[in-house]
Amino acid sequence: MKANISHFLSINGDKETADSFTKNDEDYKNKSYVINFWKDKFKFLFDKQFEESLEGANDLEMINNVNLVIRMQLEEIIMNQNDSNFIKDYKESNTKLMDEFYNKNNAYTLVPAIDHQIEILKKYRKSFLNHGYFESKKSDKQ
Repeated sequence: MKANISHFLSINGDKETADSFTKNDEDYKNKSYVINFWKDKFKFLFDKQFEESLEGANDLEMINNVNLVIRMQLEEIIMNQNDSNFIKDYKESNTKLMDEFYNKNNAYTLVPAIDHQIEILKKYRKSFLNHGYFESKKSDKQ
């Protein structure tokens, strides 16, 4: 759970807090600090519907449910970043490729542009499959 919390904080640009979270800090022994920390950094855990779903749960069930929700939020952030990175990288790569194709049409510059486009597609194919975008098929496990 600590790893998910730390990763969530880091990925949201709060690396300093993520680093301190893994240390035995005196702040984390102060109840009001802890409550404010969670309310500030993990607002989604204070959703009324989620809180109601935890009613009657023992400590272990609560920890598992909180961890699951943090992990789901983390995965959503990662998927959204992958989506926007893919669009940006693909557009840039495609622009370079089309520029080579239409303007220069030189095998010494066009072929590397094609290779770069293929590498971009391979990179994101692997990334999307690893983050559950699509159902994996036997042929996808290569």
